[in-house]
Amino acid sequence: MPKDKKKKKKSKKAAPEPTIYIVKKHALTKGKISTTVYRWVAVDGNNRHRGNEIVWEIPEQTKHDLKINPPAIVKSLKINGNGATARISDDAATGYYEYTITVDGEPVEGGSAPGIIIE
Repeated sequence: MPKDKKKKKKSKKAAPEPTIYIVKKHALTKGKISTTVYRWVAVDGNNRHRGNEIVWEIPEQTKHDLKINPPAIVKSLKINGNGATARISDDAATGYYEYTITVDGEPVEGGSAPGIIIE
C-alpha cells in the first residue's frame, strides 16, 4: 500500500482545549468607545471535557495581577503572569460550573459569570 494511503493511528491523548481569553470590555459613551471605563470579560463559549487542560490568557504585554478561584473540578491550577493553566478532573460530572476571576482586583465577566461547561 502506498505511504499516503496508510491509515494513521489515532492518539489516545486528549485533544488540547481552546484558550479562554480575558480581554478588556469597553463601555460605549455617546456612540464612541471609552478607553477609560472598562471591565474584563472571559471569552470562551466552548464545552470542556474531563481530563483536558484549560488555558487562560490575557493577550497583552502589560503585566496584570490575575487571580482565578476555580470550581472543585479544576485541578493543578498554575498562574504564571498573564496566563494560567489547569486540568479538569477525570471524574467531573456533566454540568455547568461557575468560578471567579479578577484582573488587577476587577471582576471578570463571561456571560452571567465565568463558567465551565462539562459535556
